[in-house]
Amino acid sequence: MAVERLNKLAGVKINYVPLKGTGDLITTLIGMHVDGAMDYLPLAIQQKGKVRTLAIATENRNPALPDVPTFKELGLNLVDGAYRGVAVPKSTPLVLQHKMSDYFAQLNADPETRQKLEDSGFILVDIPLAKMPTFMK
Repeated sequence: MAVERLNKLAGVKINYVPLKGTGDLITTLIGMHVDGAMDYLPLAIQQKGKVRTLAIATENRNPALPDVPTFKELGLNLVDGAYRGVAVPKSTPLVLQHKMSDYFAQLNADPETRQKLEDSGFILVDIPLAKMPTFMK
């Protein structure tokens, strides 16, 4: 969907090439089997010695890529990303669901863990279990 938004906002036509995942994308991109790619910020940071990132779809520039502008800076209102979460079967007792939610909040609050994730390009957003229904809406 992000590629289609970029097509519309920039007035271009980028051909979407379906791949199995980021691993295949890296090989395809670095192997020059495609002219470019749109993927998540961690790929741009982890591969910054092998790829040239043109723009990022975040509100602000990322410290790991200080010279890379945001799409907004380039005049395109494109801020996008992906959320990663933890899921359990619907039948999981509510008390256990809350324990899992609290555990991940503690993990993400750990300064060392948080720094490693942010250095890799992940922007942490903690949504506790009680606020998940509103967030999903």
